[in-house]
Amino acid sequence: MGAELLRLCTAAYPHIEKRVGDAQMVLVCGPRIDPANVQMPPGVEVRGYVPRLYEHFAAWDVAVVQGGGTTTLELTALRRPFIYFPLEGHFEQNVVVAERLARHRAGERLLYSETTPERLAEAVVGQLGREASWPEIPTDGARRAAELIKELAQGHDLREATQPTFPSKRPGRVLRVFVKYPTRIYRGRLANVLAARRELLLTTTGRKSGLPRTTPLNFIMVDGAYVVAAGWGTHSDWYRNLLANPEVTVQVGKRRFAARAHLVEEPEAQKELVGQLVRRSWHLSKPPRPVRWFLRTVFSYDHDAVQARAIEHPELVPVVRLVPKGNPEPLWSA
Repeated sequence: MGAELLRLCTAAYPHIEKRVGDAQMVLVCGPRIDPANVQMPPGVEVRGYVPRLYEHFAAWDVAVVQGGGTTTLELTALRRPFIYFPLEGHFEQNVVVAERLARHRAGERLLYSETTPERLAEAVVGQLGREASWPEIPTDGARRAAELIKELAQGHDLREATQPTFPSKRPGRVLRVFVKYPTRIYRGRLANVLAARRELLLTTTGRKSGLPRTTPLNFIMVDGAYVVAAGWGTHSDWYRNLLANPEVTVQVGKRRFAARAHLVEEPEAQKELVGQLVRRSWHLSKPPRPVRWFLRTVFSYDHDAVQARAIEHPELVPVVRLVPKGNPEPLWSA
C-alpha cells in the first residue's frame, strides 16, 4: 500500500492547502520506492530512505503513516498527532496495533479503501494543533534492561537469581489450558475426589495484573502444612506470583482457607520433600497411560521423564510450604 498511500497524500495536498495556506508536505518513500516515480504537485517535497526517521517525527505537525507497530508506537511515545492506515486484512495491524493505540487513545485510524483525498485532508486539518491526551509511554526500557544485566553480571541478588532452576520449559498456551483443566471441575463431589488424589487449588495474586490466579497442584501434608512443588520450575507463574506476594488462598476438597507460602530452602528438607511428593502425590495422581502418551506426542511433555528428573535432581525443584492461617484442622493425614 506504500505507493498508493503516497498518491492519496499528494491528491489530498491541494485540499489541505486551501484550508491551511502555508501547509508543507514531505513524502518519505522509504527504500523500496523510487522518488523519481512519484508525481508531486507544487509545494510537496519528496525524499527516499530517511535514517532515524523518528527524529523527523518529533518535528512534524501531523504524520500520515501505514499501521505498522513500530512507527505508530514511536509517534505515540513522541506525543505527535498522526493518522494511520492499517493494511486491510492484516491481523496484527488491524487487531494488535489498533487495540494498543485505542488503549492509548492515540492516532486516528482510516481505511484506504474508504478514504478520499477530501476525507484525508479533513482528517489532517483536524489533527493540526491537537494536544496529546494519552499518558506518556516509558522510553527508558533499554536503560532499565542494561541495569538488570549489570546487576546480574556483578553478582547482585535479584529475587530469582538464587532460586532453584529446575530445567523445564514454560508450557505453551494450549498445554497450560490442558494442565489447568482441573480448576473447571474442582467442585462438589469431584472436589473431594480430586483432593483424595492429593490435588488442591492454589490461588495467588498476579504479580503484574493484581488479579487472582488459580492453579491445580499436587500436595502432601507435612506437620499441618500443605507442601507443593513447581513442576515447571521457576518458570511457573504461580511460583513467581507467590515470590512477589506470599499471601494465598488454598482449596482442598470443598474447603477454602487463607494461607501463607514459605519457600523450603534447607537442602536436606528440600530433597526429602521432593522424594515424598514424587512417591506419594505425583505417583498417586499420575495421568492414565493414554493421556501421558498424548501429552508426550502432541506437546512433547514427558510426565515420566519429569518425575525421574525430579528424583535425580531434587535440589533443583522449588518446594513451597502452604501454612494455613488460624491453624484449621487438616483434611488429610501425612
